Amino acid sequence: MTSLLSSDTHALLADVPEDIAAKLGAYLPELVTCEAMAGAFDLELLKASGFRAPAVFVSILAARQAQTLAGGLHTFDLSMAAYVATSDRTSPRSDRDAFAKAIGQALMVIIPDKRWGKSHLGAAKEVALRSLVNRNSKRTSASLVAISWTQPVTLKSVPDGQPIDLSIYLGEAPEIGADHEGDYALVAGEEKRT
Repeated sequence: MTSLLSSDTHALLADVPEDIAAKLGAYLPELVTCEAMAGAFDLELLKASGFRAPAVFVSILAARQAQTLAGGLHTFDLSMAAYVATSDRTSPRSDRDAFAKAIGQALMVIIPDKRWGKSHLGAAKEVALRSLVNRNSKRTSASLVAISWTQPVTLKSVPDGQPIDLSIYLGEAPEIGADHEGDYALVAGEEKRT
């Protein structure tokens, strides 16, 4: 039996934020920092970190089972977030909130339907923006906006299927159904009757 930790998808969840951050950095070259992070970003972390702004931090916040596809292939919905941080050091105080929202708006245009060039990711959906500016953050020299979305994912490789030989038959009513299968005319494929 093969260990799930040695499969080709064992690092998939670890790689998703890094892959997305790399793509977002390419879309928005104005960003000074665009990188993956673990967990949520909040005001306390913002105050404690010495980030270089403007910055975007990409994270997986949660995952939940979604659909089960043919062959028992399970899909999951990843709750993703991109945290936009701006600073008075790189933009005037009066503009830092507007600048964070402008970057957030750009992300809202970029993210929908993105698969980020990865075959195991489905199309991004349910994109939303939330300002994390509050009374406490007004006393800091930074602004924080969160863009959240759902990213469908499969965690197992899709098994290679066997080719299906397809034959199409045509029957005309009222001579249809199991009792009349011998009366059907072959339209495409090879004769498969037994």
